[in-house]
Amino acid sequence: MKTQPFLQKVNRILFQSLCAGNFVSRFLLFLTGCILLMQAQGQVDKRLAMADEYFAAGDYFTAAGLYGQFLHPAVKPKYRSDFPLNTKRNSEGRIGSYQSKTGILFKQAESYRLSNYWTEASALYKECFEKDSLKYGAALFWMAVCQRSIGDYATAEETLNKFFSIYGNGHEFYNASLKEKQTLQLIKSQLLRPDSVLYHIQKINTNIGDKGIFAPVAINGNQYLFTSTQTDSVAANSNPHHN
Repeated sequence: MKTQPFLQKVNRILFQSLCAGNFVSRFLLFLTGCILLMQAQGQVDKRLAMADEYFAAGDYFTAAGLYGQFLHPAVKPKYRSDFPLNTKRNSEGRIGSYQSKTGILFKQAESYRLSNYWTEASALYKECFEKDSLKYGAALFWMAVCQRSIGDYATAEETLNKFFSIYGNGHEFYNASLKEKQTLQLIKSQLLRPDSVLYHIQKINTNIGDKGIFAPVAINGNQYLFTSTQTDSVAANSNPHHN
């Protein structure tokens, strides 16, 4: 009579152990999957990673091109499984720490602006603002800066006024936008001077200096001394440019 209750107790303990074991196994499997998924999400497309590296190094023009390659790939990549175990083959197209592709688009706009490609930067800033005006109010400010930089002063002033009407003094770029407006007002006053018709400024087209010429100094009459940047064939990992 005592054997039956004992066997029932043993069976109950074994069943509870088995259930607990299944729970632990399921939990460990779930935890492993989460870790692998986090690793997959942490990976980033190699073009995007290289673009960030060039941007951090100050090579903004190269960075802009790489951001563009990521956003507009020439050939659509073949479908690959998103299963976490394939993370090594699955980094293509991943945006890494960026919250969205609009963030990458804004970074491309920044790259063009910092490399003085104002027209390209202005168009990208406009696209960012149109996609998310709440988050990318700074894009509207920088768009005005780019428009002013290419000499489109009237449009730049309109863009600044739009910035003021939307964000007011609560935006982090409010003080900078006030200074930008003062710059536009100064430009307008200078253009109205009667002696402004006596001179004309334009970019010099020359084959001297493959990376550009700058800092001209008048010597005598129409003779000028200027600095040019040229490229040498040098060892790897060395700066190939000299002035």
